[in-house]
Amino acid sequence: MAHLVPVIEAIARTPTAAWAIDADGYTPEACRLLLDTASRIRAAFPEGATDTLVTKIMLGVFGSVPAYDTNFRKGFGTAFLGESSLMRIGRFYRENAEVIDRFRVPTLDFDSGAETDRRYPEPK
Repeated sequence: MAHLVPVIEAIARTPTAAWAIDADGYTPEACRLLLDTASRIRAAFPEGATDTLVTKIMLGVFGSVPAYDTNFRKGFGTAFLGESSLMRIGRFYRENAEVIDRFRVPTLDFDSGAETDRRYPEPK
């Protein structure tokens, strides 16, 4: 597990603003912050890391981007994580927010299992 310490440190050094980015707020500035975060996480792995691994980490930790796995790339028609694909995701969300938001489910309280007032992030 010691090999993951640099990844944890990269996450811990992520600017506070990056923790609050959601798909409806994908501006060019926000996208650059997300890409900088992805770059720092990628660099924390000795051999580097794929977009899939980096975005799965970012989805799990921040909830800020979808996981760029094979199915997402194929379905969304994108080859890699970049500003243009993030901007497309933001545009897609804003154009379809009413439908997407109808299906957003609440998170659950860890101890009780009860629903909370917090919803899963938009990229999820």
